[in-house]
Amino acid sequence: RTLGPYYLSFVLGEVNRALQRGYQRHVAGASIVGILEAMEPGGFIEGEQLVPSLPLILEVFAMELSGEVAEEKEIEAIGGKTREAKSTRVYDAAEIIGRALDFKFFQPCVLSPEEHPFGIQGAVLNAGTLKGRNKMRELLRRFGLGLAANKTVSAGVMLPW
Repeated sequence: RTLGPYYLSFVLGEVNRALQRGYQRHVAGASIVGILEAMEPGGFIEGEQLVPSLPLILEVFAMELSGEVAEEKEIEAIGGKTREAKSTRVYDAAEIIGRALDFKFFQPCVLSPEEHPFGIQGAVLNAGTLKGRNKMRELLRRFGLGLAANKTVSAGVMLPW
């Protein structure tokens, strides 16, 4: 919080680079969500301040929901060892992003971005299993809850959600 939103992408990048092996990936995901939760109260992250950090955050989403980290969480021997591996906090982060991000950036930066391959729309369309589809449904639901509380979203724009 002390550094403010302008250093958020740097801090998140360093957390992700420092924690890349084994159980550390679970800790990295939980830490990134924790940082977002800590910065949300008081409007520290609003409008377009999240845009530079979104590729990294969405990459963590992809790993937590459908990558190697998700597979490790399903193995009881790994999931039971660390507190971070027992649950998925990605959904909480999705709700924070929905509340904080200015709506005009939501479609180009979160759903179908051109700059990076971690768009949510592609992940939803590529979810092949029932379990994967349920994860994507919950992710979209939590984005919708965040958008419903977002002051930049009007009722007409929210209708498709």
